[in-house]
Order: sequence, then C-alpha cells, then structure tokens
Amino acid sequence: MTIDFNDLKENSDYEFKLAEGQFGQGELPKDFWKTYVAMANTDGGNIILGVREVKEGVFEVNGIKNVEHVKKTLWDTINNKDKVSASILYEADVMEEIVNGKKILIIKIPRAARNKRPIYINNNPKTGTYIRRHEGDYQCTEDEVKRMMTDSDVTHPWDVKTVQGYTLRDLDQNAIQGYKNYLRAKNPTHVFLQSDDLNFLRNIGAVARETDEITHAGLIFFGNHQALTHGLPYFSLDYREISKESNLNDSRWADRVISDGSWAGNIFNFYFKVAPKLVSGLKIPFKLDKDLSRVDDTPTHQSVREALINTLIHADHTGRVGVRIFKYPDRFEFFNFGTFLFPPKEALRGGKSECRNPTIQKIFALIGIGEKAGSGLISILQTWKENQWRKPLLEELFETNETRLELRMISLYPDHLIEGLQHRFGTTFNQLDQTEKLALVVAESEDRLTNRRLQDLSDLHGRDLTYLLKGLVEKGFLSPFEDRQSRYYTVNLGDKAQSLGGKGASLGDKSYLAKVRESKRVRADIMEAAILEICVEEKTIEQIATELGRKDKTTLRKHFISKLVKNGRLELKHPDSINHPHQAYKAK
Repeated sequence: MTIDFNDLKENSDYEFKLAEGQFGQGELPKDFWKTYVAMANTDGGNIILGVREVKEGVFEVNGIKNVEHVKKTLWDTINNKDKVSASILYEADVMEEIVNGKKILIIKIPRAARNKRPIYINNNPKTGTYIRRHEGDYQCTEDEVKRMMTDSDVTHPWDVKTVQGYTLRDLDQNAIQGYKNYLRAKNPTHVFLQSDDLNFLRNIGAVARETDEITHAGLIFFGNHQALTHGLPYFSLDYREISKESNLNDSRWADRVISDGSWAGNIFNFYFKVAPKLVSGLKIPFKLDKDLSRVDDTPTHQSVREALINTLIHADHTGRVGVRIFKYPDRFEFFNFGTFLFPPKEALRGGKSECRNPTIQKIFALIGIGEKAGSGLISILQTWKENQWRKPLLEELFETNETRLELRMISLYPDHLIEGLQHRFGTTFNQLDQTEKLALVVAESEDRLTNRRLQDLSDLHGRDLTYLLKGLVEKGFLSPFEDRQSRYYTVNLGDKAQSLGGKGASLGDKSYLAKVRESKRVRADIMEAAILEICVEEKTIEQIATELGRKDKTTLRKHFISKLVKNGRLELKHPDSINHPHQAYKAK
C-alpha cells in the first residue's frame, strides 16, 4: 500500500510517532497518551505509529515489528481507569496498514462528547488534561479544566446555577419591565404576566425558587452594571462598526456599543441596541405582503439577528475574552468565548442543539427571539445560498478558545477577482471547472486556502478536494505550503502564472497595493506584486516605502527588493553600484 502522508494532513490533525521501543521490536510510545487525550479534548485527529516526520513534508517509514504487542498494550491501558479516564476508541479506529513492506498503525481519535470531557491521564484531571494547539500537546490550566467540567454537566448547566449573595436589587428594573412589555405584546394573556416581578423572574429562570438568589442567566440577562462588573469581572459585550475609512486597529469607529457604565450592560439591552444597527443599511428588495404592505424584514435581516442571538446564548460568559461583533461594509463577524459543545459539522447539518446557556435561550424564546433551536444556523446558510453569497464560515479557534462566525455578503465569484485571475492566467483559467475556480477565488481573496476551508464552501468530500488541489498545484495555479498541522495554498504570481499564458500579477491591478496599505502584515508574494505595481516607473526606495505605507526601508530592501532584483523582475538604475545614493528600481 502507498500512503501520501502529506495528503493525510489535508483533512485533519495528524501526529507521527515512532513505536520501536528499547529493543526495536515495537512499543507504544510513552507520549502516546498525552496526544490521545489532547486530540479527544479538542477536535479529534489521527496518530500514526511507525512513521517519523523528518522535517515538514518528509516522512520516514520505520514500521513496527511486533504490531500485536503494541495493540494489546493500547487496549489494556485505555481500559485502565488509573491510566486513562475514558476510552472513546472502537476496534475499527485502530487500523493496521503495510507501507513499503513495513507494518504501521493508524489510530483515529474521535472528538470526545461534552459529557466525557475532560479526558485525562494518571487519574488526575488537574495535571493530566491536555489539548491540541498549533505546535502540539499542551497541558491545560486549572481554569481550562474547570470549564470543560462545567460544560460536561448537561443536567446542571452554568446559567441555571445561582450567584451567591445576589438578589432582585442587583437587576436593572427598566430591563425587567422592558422584557415584560415585549412578552405582553407577543402574548397578552401569558400566565407569567399575572404574577409580581419576583415570581415572574422565578418562572422564567432568572431567580432560583429555593433561595431567591439570582441565577447566572438572570444576572447576564437583566443585571445592572455594578452587579455584572463585580459578579462576572470579565463579562464583556462589544459591538463595532468599521467603515471603509477606518480599520480594526483604528480608534475611530463608525459606531460602537460597549458597556461603559452609561447603560446597564446586560444582554437584553445589548441585543435591542445592537440588532437594529447590524441590519441598518442592508439592501431591501421591493416586496409586498398579502395586505399589499411593503415587507422590510427580509430573510437576510432575520439571519443576521439569528447570528447575534446564537453568539449570545452559546458564549462562555466567564471567559477572559467577551462577545465581540464586527460589522464591515461587506461582512459580519461574530466571536464568542468557548468552542462548540459538539462538532461544528453536526451544527451545519442542523437538527441538533446543545446550548451552553439553555435558560438564557428560553428567556429570549419567550418573547419570540431565537426560537429556531437547532435550525438557526441552517436558516442562515440557506439565506446566504439563495443570495449566491460566499458560504458562511464557522470555525473554532482553539488557540484562543473562541468560536467565530463570518458572514460575507460577496458573490462566490466576484467579477473583479475573476477578471484579475483571467488576466493573470489567460484562457487556461476559463477551462477550469467551477470548484477549481472557487478554489482560486478563495485563495486570492483570503490570501490562503486549506482543504477544510474549501470543504466549507463546496459540496465535495475532503478526499476529492485533495486531488483537486493537487491538480491545481501541478498545473501551476497554486503553490503549496506546510505548517505543523496542515497544508495550505496560495495563488501563484509572476513567472509561474505567465507560463500558463497569462500576464502574471497585473501591474494595472491595484488590489495588491491596496492590500499592503490596509494591513500591517501581508504574504511575501503580495508584497512583491505591490512593489512591481509601484515600479512601473522608476522609483527610489524612499518612494516605494512611502507608496506602500511602510517606514522600514531596510526590511523592504533586504527581504523584497533584493530578491526581485536577483530574480530579474526589477532592474537597477545604477547596476554597477548597488549602494548608489540615487539608486532606483523599475519593473521589467
């Protein structure tokens, strides 16, 4: 059997380990269990025994002489509670393969269910719990372990537990009355409205019946600023609107809503402050209802509000990073602390709902907000598909323990990007199929492309996309790069593009220069393309730096201009004197 180990890294997290043992007959590596629990506590993955990754993309198959001994050790250990807290492997997850005449083991580690986490070793969750991060297996902090344990308690979720010492006086009365008015408008005869405030709050889960203490749901939903600040020191809700003239690092926002003491700062007030701002300016197609009244609330409006609600009810509100929502001219981004309680792919299929804050979800649903439990994300996907916009991106950011939802309001195949790629690659671009074109468009617009990202945007299986991407590399459209966890691709620029019949990076295309000016960090190939764009006419290093918006001329000269000169893509005004005081550069 032949295995392309680089292809394996396309689709999921892989770890390669030797399993020779002291006498070369085969032993389960001592660090196997750290990787097992780390993958189980994160997003799963695969451990390949008998193979060593010499360097990025280069593998050495050593094999395992006594495979049965290694397998027996694995099953004996995984079923020993003193060594491993839980076994989530089935026999089918341990596969024996022969590569180059040598036996190896491929062990598929699934993502652990929330009620199984944390999975840990040596009978000690404090010291034996690990998660996967970019560089490998990392021991969890005590705080991270506590969060996993909190999330694993399905019968007693965090938001139903009480905040000791907090009572009705710690809630914002205006928020309570405002909520009751919304409920009254939706259901005037609702039985909850017949009771006083205390019993009303008991009925909706904001106050505990036994103690009359506020629940976490009650504090977050109705709390006043002082109570929220002292009860949840890191609680934060932040909305920012970024205009074309500003950027994420600019202190001048087009609009911002953040708890600053001028309002209560709870999620009830936040939702009704932010929801109208989010949908303001969305294009509304002319449409009449059955009463011939214009319909101003479109599926797009509903989907954006649904994304806002999802962020608020799924967030871990005890995290050091709060809810952050960004509105750009062409997209929305929603961040919340806490990763998914189940695999995101299941959420994208719909029908399954595991909410981190079910009481908060119910309180919203009582007034008709976020009622689509388990199907809200599907509605968003359907709306974006009907508009022929880029498929929403839902991702877990394990480095920061966050979830991010991005909703781009741009075409799958934007005209300006298609024209730029046609200019660069010539008629060969038009001969590609739709998924191949999509791959190039995404790589161009997002600066890099992974197999997983293309899976999010297309209907093809990851394995099929591996072959598709490999084909685009072989044809010269994409360049592959490796990091420790995965392979990613960028669009070819310059000479490789020209060999396909195109003109390479277009000197008349201002997108590269714009990208450099808008961002402090860009890929090297984009920086090079921007420099070539500037140097249509002869330019000095000072002029190049000014047009790029960069101050460090030494870095520009050392890392970019010298390379372009060496490759023959820039010519010198004074070729006989590289350090000439009046040296200038021009694109060939």
